[in-house]
Amino acid sequence: ENCTRERMTRILLGHGIPYPESITVNTNENVRDQLEKSGFEGFWIKRGDFHAMHKEDVSYCRHAEEAQEVLQEYFYRGIPRAVINRHLPGDLIKFYGISGQPFFYWFYPFDMGHSKYGHEAVNGHSQGLPFSTETLKSICQKAAEVLDVVVYGGDCIVGADQSIQIIDFNDWPSFAPCRAKAAPFIAKAVTALINKRF
Repeated sequence: ENCTRERMTRILLGHGIPYPESITVNTNENVRDQLEKSGFEGFWIKRGDFHAMHKEDVSYCRHAEEAQEVLQEYFYRGIPRAVINRHLPGDLIKFYGISGQPFFYWFYPFDMGHSKYGHEAVNGHSQGLPFSTETLKSICQKAAEVLDVVVYGGDCIVGADQSIQIIDFNDWPSFAPCRAKAAPFIAKAVTALINKRF
């Protein structure tokens, strides 16, 4: 439940985890003026009540007018709330990790042809912007702690200034490119939790 979009946004920002500037709105609101005043150069609109189940649950918009139209579509689909994130230019990175275990894996999804609904194309090929892997791991571990998630994955953007900001965080992701390597560590984490409880 902590990984549903609106709640995740509130928790991450509330704990100082690097995350894009965001606005949470009702989908029947008129937000054109608010978005135009925000100074955002591009918007990501995401359903607030869940994670993305369809391509249309996450939408990239270039300007406020387009964003308003997308919100209206969400309203017609019965989605009452949405989170609007500032678009972050930079390298898109996908990561997988397990709390309390040494396993951590990251890669550039667009470069590897790893796609979910084609949204990776907005940021495109990675530029190989420099960043600290240790900082990435630390940010992800802190996010896992405040969200109370043990087996996790997600996406972040590395900026030209070497900043790292999480843009999505999920419990029990696919681990598709590293499943065999991750499996023993996932098993150890689950066993440790069972032993701790009983």
